[in-house]
Amino acid sequence: MNDMDKINAVAPLTPRLLSALYTDALLLLDESRACFEANEAGVPAPEPLSPASRVALACEGLRVTTRLMHVIAWLMSRRAQGHELVHLDDGLPAMSALGQADPTRDEQLELLPETARHIARTSMDLYDRVRRMDRGTGQDLVTPVIISPAHGLVQRLHHAF
Repeated sequence: MNDMDKINAVAPLTPRLLSALYTDALLLLDESRACFEANEAGVPAPEPLSPASRVALACEGLRVTTRLMHVIAWLMSRRAQGHELVHLDDGLPAMSALGQADPTRDEQLELLPETARHIARTSMDLYDRVRRMDRGTGQDLVTPVIISPAHGLVQRLHHAF
């Protein structure tokens, strides 16, 4: 058995990491709501927005909300499942994968006011971090655990009963 066979597909996410990411997502969601809601309500901006910028702002508000809702749902799923990443090929029940959310193109970002642009970029960064964890490539955030083969059997029994 080589070293790769000893690496379990279940990599624990610490409660602290999950909590920090969850808090970041909720704070960013609140900031985005305030930013996009203020612009939709017609709060005077330092400089008036062009029609194209208003449309870009409305669309970006939906994109940011979608990204953050996917992140929050993914984090809540992990918290509910005992803080473990479970891959489909290890025989254990799979957790929901991170939903698809497309990034914003640079030309669309340029149409946004600075605050909205910052929120959009921050939401893309947070989504990308969670996507790397979901795909198991965020080695800086999720560390594989080397365990005995019997541990997998115990885990399956635990989930079954």
